[in-house]
Amino acid sequence: MSAETLDGRTETRRSKRKLWGLWPVIAIVLLLALTWWGAFSVTGILWWRAAEDAAGKLPPPSPREIASADTSWVNLDLYYATHPQWWP
Repeated sequence: MSAETLDGRTETRRSKRKLWGLWPVIAIVLLLALTWWGAFSVTGILWWRAAEDAAGKLPPPSPREIASADTSWVNLDLYYATHPQWWP
């Protein structure tokens, strides 16, 4: 074998090793991009559709009004007379 053939083969092997070293990086970048897309599509805050969603947003709901409990049947004077010190 000539020296040129060996150099060509070693260069090919080196370039293949470099490509094999890039595959994990490419896979991680693709995985991160898909994860990013998935998370933001689930939450609905994709920046490229912000103009469409701005018109369709609903106003926040009004706070709930909670009615107070009926305490007319409670006699605190009787309770304090029988329980001078509060015990749970």
